[in-house]
Amino acid sequence: MQPNLTVVEIIDNGPGIPEEQLPRAFERFTRFTLSGSHGSGLGLAIVQSIACRYGLNVELHNIRQGGIISGLCARVTHHHSPLRET
Repeated sequence: MQPNLTVVEIIDNGPGIPEEQLPRAFERFTRFTLSGSHGSGLGLAIVQSIACRYGLNVELHNIRQGGIISGLCARVTHHHSPLRET
């Protein structure tokens, strides 16, 4: 683990995102037909926008079990200044 790095991982046990579509996941109005969702495709774009505003980085990757996608992991990282002792 790197010093001055905070990491939070959010795990979802849904259908994941097809690998070839992961690069587009943060684009506005992007929807994935395999997920069966009925959303507008704005959720991840909003997440990315808020994260950028606060200096955070968000990465997505599928979770696999036995070669089958079994969920999605959103990894949020923040590089920060070292804490000073007072």
